[in-house]
Order: sequence, then C-alpha cells, then structure tokens
Amino acid sequence: MDTMLLLSILVVQAAAIWTQEPELLSVKTKMKNSIGFYALTMPARLDHVKSFAQKHGMDMQIVPGVVARDLNETRMMEDGEIVMTYCPPTIAVALAQGHRNALKAFLKSNNNFGMIFEDDVAVGPNQDEDVAYGKRPILKILDEMASTSKDLKWDWLNLGRCIDHCLEDKIVLRNMKGTNGVNIVESSNSMCAHSYMVTRRGAEQLLRNTWPFYAPWDVMPLIMDKASRNNEFKFLSTTPRLFDQDRTIGPSLHTDSNPECFPEMATRFSGEQWVQVDKHAVWTGPRTLKMTGNMDMHCPSWVKSDDE
Repeated sequence: MDTMLLLSILVVQAAAIWTQEPELLSVKTKMKNSIGFYALTMPARLDHVKSFAQKHGMDMQIVPGVVARDLNETRMMEDGEIVMTYCPPTIAVALAQGHRNALKAFLKSNNNFGMIFEDDVAVGPNQDEDVAYGKRPILKILDEMASTSKDLKWDWLNLGRCIDHCLEDKIVLRNMKGTNGVNIVESSNSMCAHSYMVTRRGAEQLLRNTWPFYAPWDVMPLIMDKASRNNEFKFLSTTPRLFDQDRTIGPSLHTDSNPECFPEMATRFSGEQWVQVDKHAVWTGPRTLKMTGNMDMHCPSWVKSDDE
C-alpha cells in the first residue's frame, strides 16, 4: 500500500474544516468529573452535531476549523510547518489544525478532561443494540471512563478505534465497572479520531508534539505513544468501541466502514509507524518529541487525496 493510499484511509472526516465563531450548545448535567465536549463541525453537519449533543445532554462547543483551500503546502514546507518525506494531502494538514484548535479550546477551559468529536460521530451498535456499556446515559459512561485515568494514567483514551490488531490487545482493565464486558486495552494501531478523551497533560503533550505536521492526526498520537520511553505519552482504547461514524448525514471523504479490527492492515500501518519512530523520532526532553524529515521536499500548494 503506497503512502498516498495510506493517507487517504487515515484522513477520516477531514471535511470538518471551516471557519466560524465557536458556538456553545448548553445543557446542564451533573458529573463527577469535569469534562468539556468539543466537536469539529462543517456546516452540512451542524444539525447532526446539535441533535447528538441535545440527545446526550452534552455542553457541546462547536469548534471553528481551518479552511483547507486557504493553506499553501509549498509555503508551509518551506517554513518548516510540514516535516515529511512526501507531500501529504492538504486536507490532512487542515484536519490536524482543526483538532489542535479543539485541544486549545479545551485547555482554555477549567475542565480536567476534554472529549473531542468529529461531526459524523454516532453511538455505535455495540451500545445502541448490544448495550455493552450498560443501560445508562452516555454522560454516565463517559464520566466513568474519565475516572479510570487516575489508576491507568492514560493521556488519550480512544472510544471509537478502527483498523486495529485486536487479537494482540493487552487488557489493562477488564470488564469495566457498569459494563457488559467492556475492556480498556493497549493496542498496536488504534486509529480513527472521531471520538477520544484527553487529559490536560495529554492535550498539552499533543499541542507540543504535533506541529510541525509529520503524520495524519490519528497517527501522530500513536507515534508519540510508540516513541515514549519514560511515560511521556500513554494511549489506551476501549473495546468494543462506544462510538462510530455516520456516513449518511452529509458529504464525506470515505465510504469505507472503518471496522474496529482489521489485523492485516493494522500490522502494515503499525510497522510503518515503528519505522518512522526509529528513523525520525527523538525525545529531546520529558515533554518534547522532535521529528526529522526531508526538508528538501518541494510540494505543490494543494495536494489532493485519492478521494478528491
């Protein structure tokens, strides 16, 4: 699988990049943990996000994104904002900037945890049909998830993983409280970033170590996790996943289903991440991951993905 195809698969929901003032959808709910909710949203999916937030009682902040067509890859490469050995799809760079905006919004708040969504998020069949997380509101589930951070020390908890090698999962918390067999695991390739929770330390680490751009947004945290030697960044996931993506609510770059488990592809992607870690990743301190790349690259101002 060539690099461009890899990027096309990884850039999930990259169309959620546009510019507007942040909007707060406010619903008062009592929580044990202080959790902020943030959604990267494009205009065509705003109604879906509002409906999702209202249904689940979330104080959802609609986060302004980045207009991909306003970016110039040629200039960004020359200015050192992209550090890669190939020219990534411009929309992948814009999506990463959008997620970084969501993390910045979280850190400006007083919340201890940030729940980041992309705008096609939906509660998946593992909960809607199988009630794997117990018969209780989504907010109660997320509150319980946040509580696990104290003992498990995670920085990023993926609640909607895809393309992972599930047979190689290492269970760190079995049969989570209140669930019907939900585990929290360490895994090799927990991709997809449409629904994840971060701590304040995790958000700070991500902002510090995901720019310059060196990989798609859902890959950079995996590289950070693999490169960690002294607990610099810890990435965990829940299984079965709680959230999925609804492809029916508007235009999307992908029509694939992004299954939770896809061992053949996971093995390939994880191997490529390890190559990048071994060749390009250097921790220069307890909080800074330095990525090195080919700075002689000359990219066009706009690079299409395979799906455009």
